[in-house]
Amino acid sequence: MKVLLILIFVGNLVLLSSAALASAESAKCESSFLEEAYVPAGEVGIAIPPVNDTDKPSIGAIIAVSDFCISVNEISVRLYSLCVNDDACFPLREGQTDPKLPVHSVTYDDVLSFINWLNEATGHEYRLPSEAEWQHAALGGIDDPFPWRTEGRLPQVNISTGKLAPVGATSVNEFGVRDMVGNLLEFVADCFTFNVDLIPPDGAPFVISDCEDRVSKGGHYYAPPFSLSPYFRFRVPSGFASPQIGFRVIRRTHSETLDD
Repeated sequence: MKVLLILIFVGNLVLLSSAALASAESAKCESSFLEEAYVPAGEVGIAIPPVNDTDKPSIGAIIAVSDFCISVNEISVRLYSLCVNDDACFPLREGQTDPKLPVHSVTYDDVLSFINWLNEATGHEYRLPSEAEWQHAALGGIDDPFPWRTEGRLPQVNISTGKLAPVGATSVNEFGVRDMVGNLLEFVADCFTFNVDLIPPDGAPFVISDCEDRVSKGGHYYAPPFSLSPYFRFRVPSGFASPQIGFRVIRRTHSETLDD
């Protein structure tokens, strides 16, 4: 009986410790401006994309990713409009008026302008995620190239619907993030390269001085199934503004210095 009571006591201590740790980690990402989720450190493989929706990816590089905070949702029209109203962002394109929808039809430079405004407004150091950071958050710790289709996971994602969904309308993944797959493609900070071995092993973005093409990730509401793997890499000209491309932001849980 005593042994049983001790085991129960120890088990309760472990549960309390785990709950306290989860609470402390979540507290690192508290913000009055954005809903954010905590993404723990981990490793992620950058891959040649699957050619169809059944292939396993061929891993080309293993990247170590530090922990970070990420916006739970894609940046909304409502939030982007605040930047426009402050004359800090390029005006909305494509007649975007619904504040509940994620903002789209932005160029890479438009995104940087918004992030500069957001940092001024909040005092934080937000930025675009690197490809490795984005992919780590999208996979949610699951070793599956298509985590959204596994039974019991992500019961609701906006794929192949032909219609953009409002922010917050779909289910979160295991890291508490929405719409990493489907809804909109998302810009990341990396320049596009076919040679994934050039991507820094520490999780930083691959950046060159004359960057003509950027990486976008995640597929969108019109995309075919094979492109809806977090491993899939889209090549997008830096100055291109598409109604299928939006973005989200991250910040470190501690101060950091990144090379330009």
